[in-house]
Amino acid sequence: MLEELIEKLNLESEALFERQQYVRARLDHLARRLSEIAKIDLETIPADRIGFGSQVQLRNLDDESVERITIALGDNIDFDSDQISMESPIGKSL
Repeated sequence: MLEELIEKLNLESEALFERQQYVRARLDHLARRLSEIAKIDLETIPADRIGFGSQVQLRNLDDESVERITIALGDNIDFDSDQISMESPIGKSL
């Protein structure tokens, strides 16, 4: 009985350690991304090109409605704040 309990605790400890490693790797990735983003000067982005940080107006030709979106980096999509990823199909086509 005691051996089973020890084995169970060891398995749980290993699982927690693996999760901790995953979280650390993810935090390292996010820190690198933040460092890369901090180096981007939005003032140097040409006004006649669409890329990261661009604010774009999309017009629906059927009903003439206009939607305003901001182009965000690769893995960022936030529809509540009207951001769309550069890597999304719409972002790539723009």
